[in-house]
Amino acid sequence: MSKDGTLNFGQLPALKHGKVIVEDSNNIMEYIANLADLQGKTVAGNVYSGKAGEQSTVRSIAQAATDLSKNLQLWRGKDGVSATAAAQIKLAFEQFQAVIDKNDDGDTRTEEWTFGKQFTYADITLFEVINQVVAVLGSAHLRSFPKLKEFHDKVAHRPRIDRHLSARPAAQAIKYAQSWWVI
Repeated sequence: MSKDGTLNFGQLPALKHGKVIVEDSNNIMEYIANLADLQGKTVAGNVYSGKAGEQSTVRSIAQAATDLSKNLQLWRGKDGVSATAAAQIKLAFEQFQAVIDKNDDGDTRTEEWTFGKQFTYADITLFEVINQVVAVLGSAHLRSFPKLKEFHDKVAHRPRIDRHLSARPAAQAIKYAQSWWVI
C-alpha cells in the first residue's frame, strides 16, 4: 500500500473502506464510530462519535489515549519500563482519572464515561490503553486510580466486549498487549 501510493502518509494501521483510506488507529476508530452512527448500528441509544457539539471533546480524549498507547511502544525497552516512563504513565492515568471524575454527575443510577452520557469510541480507546498497561505492567498501576479502575471494569463487562475478551485465549491477550511494547 505504501509502494503503490494507496496510503497518504505511509502509516499503519490503515483501513480501506470502498474508496476511502483512513490511516492511524484513532482516525479509524472515529471513522467506524461515525459509520455506525450514520447506519443506525448503535446500541442502547448511544452515539459512538458523541452527540452534536461533543465530537471535538470525544476526539481529543481518544487522541490522548492513542498518544499514550504510541508512547508506551517507545518507552518500553528490553530492560522494561524506565522510572521516567512509569512517571509518564502515572501522569497520564491521573489526567484520565480527572477526565472521568469531571464527567461524574454523582448519580449512581447513571453510567459515567469519559465524556457525556454516551458510550463512545473514546471510551473504547481509553479502555484498550488501560489494558495495555495492566497486561504488561500489572494491575498495581491501576490501584491508585479508583475511577479509572471502575471505568475499566464497567467497559470490560459490556456484553459484546466481555464476549470478545472471553473468547480470546489468555496467552493471545498477553501476546497482543506485549506486541504493543516491541520497539
